Amino acid sequence: MASRKSAKKAPKMFTFSQEAAEERRVGTMGRAEDMRKLAEDTISSFDSREATRAALRQHVVALKQETATTLHGFRQGLRTLQTDLKRKAADLKRFLGNASASRTRDFQALHRAIGARLEAITARQEERNREVAGMIGEFRRDREAAAGHWHHMLGTMARRRRSMIA
Repeated sequence: MASRKSAKKAPKMFTFSQEAAEERRVGTMGRAEDMRKLAEDTISSFDSREATRAALRQHVVALKQETATTLHGFRQGLRTLQTDLKRKAADLKRFLGNASASRTRDFQALHRAIGARLEAITARQEERNREVAGMIGEFRRDREAAAGHWHHMLGTMARRRRSMIA
């Protein structure tokens, strides 16, 4: 009997009542609403990601333009620097060339001045040599004369001594 009774009556979980049908209908509408909200969220999320991508693209384009501008300015500055360095190198080369010529002229003038001074010193030394030679010649003559007078005096003194002794 129990088996017959159980065959006649379905368990409560498998029975459909009006309330269950209503719940099912509300649940289905709830699911439809959930699906609609999910679709809207997906679309808004997609739109948000697209807006973010577009903003990133604009930012990347702006960065590329800024980088290109900076690079252009750097290259232009480099060209200016290169031109300035070439000009300064040419100026330095010209200055060193002029300075070399100037130093050569100064050296030659100094060399001539030293040569003239050396000639003056040499001429004065030759004059002194002649003066000294003249003085030595005079001294020799004076010494010889003094020696002659001395010998003459010695002879005179020797004769006087002999005459005094005799």
